[in-house]
Amino acid sequence: MEHNHLRVVFYYSLQTRRRAGELTKKLRESITDMLSAFPVVTGRLLRTSEGDWTIKCNDAGVRMVEARVEGTVDEWLKNVDREKELKLVHWEEMFQRQYFWSTFYVQITEFEGGGLAVGLSCTHLLSDPTCAAMMIKSWADVTLNAKENSVPASDTKQTTIMLKFNQEMVKSCIAMARTTNAHKCQPSLTPFEALAALFWTRLSKVRVQGDGIQENDLSKAAGFIREAVSKIDRDEVMDLIEWLEQENWKTYPSCMNGSCLICANLENVNSYSAVFEENSSPLRVSYYIEPSVGAGQILILPSPGGDGPCSRVVSVTLPEVEAEKLLEDGLIKQFGPTIWMGLNRNLC
Repeated sequence: MEHNHLRVVFYYSLQTRRRAGELTKKLRESITDMLSAFPVVTGRLLRTSEGDWTIKCNDAGVRMVEARVEGTVDEWLKNVDREKELKLVHWEEMFQRQYFWSTFYVQITEFEGGGLAVGLSCTHLLSDPTCAAMMIKSWADVTLNAKENSVPASDTKQTTIMLKFNQEMVKSCIAMARTTNAHKCQPSLTPFEALAALFWTRLSKVRVQGDGIQENDLSKAAGFIREAVSKIDRDEVMDLIEWLEQENWKTYPSCMNGSCLICANLENVNSYSAVFEENSSPLRVSYYIEPSVGAGQILILPSPGGDGPCSRVVSVTLPEVEAEKLLEDGLIKQFGPTIWMGLNRNLC
């Protein structure tokens, strides 16, 4: 099979008339979603030490060719022969350095008078006609069921501020947020619970233009967060996975943000262990959950070493006006965090 390859052509007489290139653009976008389920297709061939072929799933992609033909697909089919038809299926022989050679090729040909041809070619080492048909079917299903990303349009400019809290600042926040009547045996609040409660309550103050939130309000917020997190156990996660596997995800919003404020706990993400050279750990690591729509995001992130294990970085994405007011909040300024992103100075 090493010297054999497969070529397949699918012809379509389409009922909907579109502008030139419109359908090709749609197919180009949907194939990227389909290929995520076929990692072998986007890989490259390698020889093992024993001389056998293997595929390295390195997401190198497939080669795509776009073409246009005069006339209609019906006129083409009346006069097509082998030589003409093979022009609808792009193929390149294996390079001497096979690692740079694409094992799959896709050609999309639009007929100017109406109609479409989809050509697929690949090495027989990786696919037979049955597998090729399954892949094209999967691509068609993704295209047919594709929905436009319904990201709410907004003229509100979003901005992100990042505040670094050292260990002493975080401990002070935990002490302030701890419930006054908590039992002595009750575990202390985590940095996430305390900081999320702090920014949740301060943002609420910014939005309602209130006179301020008392310490017991901060304690209540921290308690709500702790209770919500404690309810997320293994059984609930497995129930969610089972629910998703039943294809209920089709009715789920396309944006996880929606209209709610997100408080995400990323403090256990081991970002600063990614060292490409000795003694050169990351200076800073930033995370964004895109698109930044809805009521905003509060991400509690780990801090680079040196300030103690409880130190954290808080990344907040909000409308610009709200972010500016949050930076001027008296209680946040009381802790004295360093502004990593926002204004080029320390809070004082």
